[in-house]
Amino acid sequence: ANTNRTEEVTGLQHTLDEWVTTMREQHKENYESTETSELEDFYNDNHLFTVAPVQGSAAWKTEQSSYWTLANDLARRIERGSRTRPEDYRSADYDPQTAPPSKLSIAYVMENAIRVLVPAFETAVGLYDEQVQAFGHLTSALVYANASLNALLVVGIAFFVLSALLHVIQTVQYKYISCWLALSMPPEAVKKLYRFYTDQEAQINDLDSEGEGGEEEQEEDNSEQGQNAQGGIQGLYPPNGNGNGHDPYWQQQQYRYP
Repeated sequence: ANTNRTEEVTGLQHTLDEWVTTMREQHKENYESTETSELEDFYNDNHLFTVAPVQGSAAWKTEQSSYWTLANDLARRIERGSRTRPEDYRSADYDPQTAPPSKLSIAYVMENAIRVLVPAFETAVGLYDEQVQAFGHLTSALVYANASLNALLVVGIAFFVLSALLHVIQTVQYKYISCWLALSMPPEAVKKLYRFYTDQEAQINDLDSEGEGGEEEQEEDNSEQGQNAQGGIQGLYPPNGNGNGHDPYWQQQQYRYP
């Protein structure tokens, strides 16, 4: 403005108009999408205090407003301040008695920006951040619950599959599958598998051999016991004079009385 570059001033005015329009739309959208009571109270409660110049007077008045009113009033004053003429910028006079309304709007923004506007915006951002964090905690809880249910479902499916495996394995082509599995495995794994089953077969053969040897020893013991028993019976019943061996020994004796 001091160098009479009116085209650049006009371009800045159009840029400010676009920002103000975007600010109003976003502010309205944020207000309509409030979901928590804290945000709603922050938008509606009159808890913010600003100072505004009084046109034609040297005084400044204190205004109490809500966040919803404050943001809309700020957009309105920025839009009015963008209409300030370049020759008004050359003057450093911001006296409410003599300054035009557009220049007083600029004075309002400079007076309240650091003291009220920026802290209010930071508070609103903090409330939205808390809302996002709460939603994140809820999302995490839902994810954990979903993962737990999926784990239980997988365990249940695995239990039923393994329970039915003994019945299903009898109907599948297990010989073909077993051979194909052995052919598909790495050589080292096949060697280990072969050694394992070879050792198991050797142990089973050893157990069978020990069982057969025990049966033969038992048969020999039974044969010896039978022969000993037969010899004892023959001692009690020796053969008679005719050699038939059927008369008891006590029938062949003549008892003598004393």
